Amino acid sequence: MQCVTMFFGEALSLAIFHIMKRRDPEGYKTRMLEARNKGKEVKMNKLLLIVPALGDFFTSTLVYAALNFIPGSVYQMLRGGAIATTCLFSVVFLGSKLLRQQLAGSFLAILGISIVGLSNVVFSDGGDHSAGGGLQVMGYILVIASLLFNGFYFVFEQKLLSKYHLEPLEVVGWEGVFGLSIYAVMLPIFTFLPCPFG
Repeated sequence: MQCVTMFFGEALSLAIFHIMKRRDPEGYKTRMLEARNKGKEVKMNKLLLIVPALGDFFTSTLVYAALNFIPGSVYQMLRGGAIATTCLFSVVFLGSKLLRQQLAGSFLAILGISIVGLSNVVFSDGGDHSAGGGLQVMGYILVIASLLFNGFYFVFEQKLLSKYHLEPLEVVGWEGVFGLSIYAVMLPIFTFLPCPFG
């Protein structure tokens, strides 16, 4: 439900975009003209935004599932791994060249989240989230999988931004609409899935 609420909020951005476009049509036309002058395309198939919406869907669903198995504080620290996956996918899919400080930053992020993850396993206090080591490992795997989806959809959005001029509110709005559509199908399925961990 938290993801649905997030996507609903994003979808509202589409209405705000259209209101602002009607209130300032000249500003909108100016931005389009400037984008054309910079060599960017101003028309894009909105269905391309299903890809980042799917990435957000998988990222959010996996991390909320992971929170059943690991403490929220550990989860929050592990989320910093998005820096590393985004760097990796930027090199693989965008052909970006990373500077030494960017590589060092990614390495430190990976080192930090590794220490946090290991410390939680090694120094487990037997609390609610420490009931089973196997479940903790599952939680970490789910977070790592979510980071891969997270990095992928960030890089996909960057690819779109390099080719097209995109109005931020419009992009967020369409991603919200597509995200809500995905959850309209998936939420009833999730509701009736048996959960032995609850």
